Formats: sequence, structure tokens, C-alpha cells
Amino acid sequence: MTNNPTLIAGFEDIMVHIRNQEKRIKQLEDELYELREFKKDAEDTCGSHVIMEVMNTRIENAEKEALKTEQRYVLEKEMNKCHVQKINKLQDALYHRFNIQTCCICEDLYHISEIEVVLDCDYDPLDCCLNCRDNQGYTQCTSCMEYVDNSLVDTDDECSRCNGIRNEDMSSDDD
Repeated sequence: MTNNPTLIAGFEDIMVHIRNQEKRIKQLEDELYELREFKKDAEDTCGSHVIMEVMNTRIENAEKEALKTEQRYVLEKEMNKCHVQKINKLQDALYHRFNIQTCCICEDLYHISEIEVVLDCDYDPLDCCLNCRDNQGYTQCTSCMEYVDNSLVDTDDECSRCNGIRNEDMSSDDD
């Protein structure tokens, strides 16, 4: 083997060049990795944007359907209001012309002589036929003689309103 300085210097230059190339390859690999990660992030972002666009489209369509449903609801509500007014007019005509009234419980038509006012559990008056009055949970109070919901009547067939008045009178007598 010869110790040729030119050959050794050339070999050292080649080794430096190879090391530089290895460093450059490593830099390029790192850049390639970063580009792949950027591409992956971009694809994920694009996918997210596509999903968001689809979701926004669905939301817009749902909002349009909700608006249509709300408009139909308002229209039906107005139509029902109109129908109720017509029914009330017909009931008034029946009442005034033929003395016929509707029972609030069974909703059948009766001559007004067969309708009586009863008081529900909140003491609100209801127009009730005699059959419903007698068979749907109403009792005549022995004090005020009103027909009231059975939940308002005590064991002495007295409504809670009359019973309360009687109890107040008894307590004022004690004073």
C-alpha cells in the first residue's frame, strides 16, 4: 500500500462529500416527513371542511323544514280558531233557536232543561247533562245545593267551600 497524499486527500474529500450528502438526505427525509404530515393535516382539514359543509347543509335543511312546519302550525291554528268560532256560532244558534246546549263532559247535545251547571275540582262551572252529572262524579252539597266534583265533598255531603265557612263560623263563636 502506498501512502499517496493525493489519494488520501481525495478520499477524505469523498468522505466529507458523503457525510454532507448523508446530512442532506437526512434533511430531505425530515422535510419529506413534514410535507407528509402537512399533507395529512391538509387532508384531515379538507375532510373536516367537507363534513362541516354537509352538516351545515343538513342544518339549513332542518331549519327550512322547521320553518315550514311552524308555518303549517300557525295556519292550522288559525283554521282551528276559525272552526271554533263557527262551532260557537252554531252552538249559540242552537241554544237561542232550539234551546239546545252541549254537555261539556260527553259533548252530546241536550235540551237546556237537561243541562245543569256543575262545579269542577277548581270550582269552575261546567254545563253538564243530567246523566253525566249523576254518573261522572258530582254530588249535591247539602249546604249550598250546588253540584260539585266528588273530590270537594266531605263525608257529610258538604263541599269544602261550605265546610270552610262553617268551620270559620265555629271558630269565631269560640272567641
